[in-house]
Amino acid sequence: MKPPLTASKDSFTPAQLAEGERWYFTYCSICHTGPVNPNLMRSALATDAQAWQSVVHGGALKDNGMISFAPYLSTQQVESVRGYVLGQAKKTAAEGQK
Repeated sequence: MKPPLTASKDSFTPAQLAEGERWYFTYCSICHTGPVNPNLMRSALATDAQAWQSVVHGGALKDNGMISFAPYLSTQQVESVRGYVLGQAKKTAAEGQK
């Protein structure tokens, strides 16, 4: 059974969402749209900005294969990716997909 889609009351600007989409498809989708790695729209980490930063920017899960993206993305860009992921989860839920 799949984990539930992530939900959050955090809000992001259209510019943040557009930037997040850009970086998501540049760096994240290659690993996070297949059957092996977590679907980020179902990741509880996306609901916690600090935890998300710790993993994506800080490399907290590097021993599990999730490298730090600090050499490639600023903390603001990492946050925009989080916004995009949360927005996509909300959109998917609204479309009735579970």
